[in-house]
Amino acid sequence: VFILFISYNTYYYPLDVDPVAVYYWFFAGVLLKLPEIDKQERLQKAQAKGLQGKMREMREMLAKR
Repeated sequence: VFILFISYNTYYYPLDVDPVAVYYWFFAGVLLKLPEIDKQERLQKAQAKGLQGKMREMREMLAKR
């Protein structure tokens, strides 16, 4: 629809008007940042798993005493 709109209205470029331009660049920024956000989420999950594993090991060691 966007491409059709631009090709039909060649005298009016919608990325130059304020609301459309803001939304366009906002979503472009979000899309470009998604891989880094995903990487951070995976790292946090891995750290949480590692911490849980260490806590389990410590409980087992204390239970053996």
